Amino acid sequence: MSLYDIYSHPDGRVEAVKQGWSWPAVFLGGFWALSKRLWPPAGAAFLIAILGWFTAPFLAGQGIAFETIELAHMVIAALMFRVFGAYGNRWYATKLQPEGFRRVSKVSDIDASRTINE
Repeated sequence: MSLYDIYSHPDGRVEAVKQGWSWPAVFLGGFWALSKRLWPPAGAAFLIAILGWFTAPFLAGQGIAFETIELAHMVIAALMFRVFGAYGNRWYATKLQPEGFRRVSKVSDIDASRTINE
């Protein structure tokens, strides 16, 4: 059973943020961060991707085997997606607080949608 932190804004908006691992952040990475308006993680994800695209031909020209370059890119991507999964929800919760949201409760996944709709 998952736990959610419920955040409320004075204007009536309510957000539920799951505690712990974020599968959407793992699979969508920078696009997930963009959808949550998490600009630094989104920028980092796209910067890593762009650097990978541009460094591959350079490294291949230096005599490094393509398989080695490909393996390095896969390891870096796997680490990046792991970081997104582990920290994504925490980043989002941290972003909500300066926007005026306050944590009002903690609920189970069964109660999260009911709490938001009330």
